[in-house]
Amino acid sequence: MKVIKGGDPLPSDMTGFLDSVRRSLGEDVYDVARMAADLRDMPVGLEDVANRLKLAPPLSMNPLAGAGSVLALEAYIKLRSQAFGGDVTRFTGVLHGLQAV
Repeated sequence: MKVIKGGDPLPSDMTGFLDSVRRSLGEDVYDVARMAADLRDMPVGLEDVANRLKLAPPLSMNPLAGAGSVLALEAYIKLRSQAFGGDVTRFTGVLHGLQAV
């Protein structure tokens, strides 16, 4: 059995964590939960947001690696175009439940 060792430990503060996110994912990171939180009567869980937006999960959520990512992308596209008129710049790099310092 192959033992997989972990990477670097997570940063100890929010600034370090957000810097790590930017280094790993880039500056253009969007969080569907954060976007949904700005809308009236919109749930914040991905599956609940997808249901409200009438998005069907890709094939079946459980057996596919990455199916959640596909669903998040579809939700992002629909929220961006229908709820925010294409302008989502205020959500760039903002993660739900985290405060930037």
